[in-house]
Amino acid sequence: MSLALLVMISCNIGFTFGFKFANNFPDKETIQTTFREDRIKYIILLFASIGLVATFMNRGIYKGGFVSGTFVIIQFFANYLDYLFILLLICIRRKLKVSKLVYLLLGVIILVQIDKFLISARRGEAIQFFLALSFFFFYNREKLYHRFKWIIPAFFLVGVLLNSQIGEYRENAYSGKVSASENIQDLEFSFSNPRTSLNGLEINNAIIGINSCYENGAYDYGGGTWNGIVNAFVPKVLVGEAFKASLVIPSDNRNVVRSLTKSGSTMTGYFDSFTSFGVFCWIKFAIIGFILGLLWLRSNRSVIALTLYVAMMSPSLHVITHSTDRFFSNMTFYFVFIYIFIYACVYKTETLNNE
Repeated sequence: MSLALLVMISCNIGFTFGFKFANNFPDKETIQTTFREDRIKYIILLFASIGLVATFMNRGIYKGGFVSGTFVIIQFFANYLDYLFILLLICIRRKLKVSKLVYLLLGVIILVQIDKFLISARRGEAIQFFLALSFFFFYNREKLYHRFKWIIPAFFLVGVLLNSQIGEYRENAYSGKVSASENIQDLEFSFSNPRTSLNGLEINNAIIGINSCYENGAYDYGGGTWNGIVNAFVPKVLVGEAFKASLVIPSDNRNVVRSLTKSGSTMTGYFDSFTSFGVFCWIKFAIIGFILGLLWLRSNRSVIALTLYVAMMSPSLHVITHSTDRFFSNMTFYFVFIYIFIYACVYKTETLNNE
């Protein structure tokens, strides 16, 4: 376990260093930007139309584990709902003069998120929703944050308790034989040894995978990140399985990963960082930390940076729990399918020097 421990510690330090290093960069840009009120309302309506329709089409279809087919394509468009949520919160916090439709859509999204969690219990979506809501609740309210910041660790503590029953809850939810209220009532929270053991869980997968890669020299030098992007953006139901397979970079870790994740568990970002850079795996975490640090540095004056920073909250946590691939895939989705719409609504307001 020594090698795996070294990998995890160095990656965590790398992430922190990257974030702080970016924050120490002198931000010489003096132009502040915000949304154009006459344009952002149309983007909100566009994102709402795409996101809500796609979410409704996929309602109740997710059954956990490895999903494929039309679900993946439709879910791709359902992601617009996450960005709609962020845009609505920015409009409210920036006190933009938008119609009451913003508050109506915000209420709809809250109901949709509750419904999605009750049906499929996808933790990542619940975390992203809560963190985005909390972020804008505390945004530029330092006194309020210091008074209620306990809410954040309390949320994750509740998540730890719920996590002990998430498997059983999902199984009941996917079967459709019990209602959501009955499913909740049947839960029995426990910290018994079978539930807290590393066996079969993500950390154990990472330890086994890291040692296997080291012993066999099965480094992919970042190929796994490319494969993650291919997996997220190239639907085989449209281009064919053979064409998609031709884009994938072969990996000697494939059999080990398949064996360890067949139950639906993951390998963690520590593993794929090690396969990319070996003992220099911290570089990948440092790059991610630097990107987030730069976005945070600019978020107070740029709505583009602010939107992306909030959107990357859950993918940033997935860097640890799932893989670093998700972070880069979400970044790709933003710049290819979201950025152009947001940029069209942005205009320069005033220089910071004049404040």
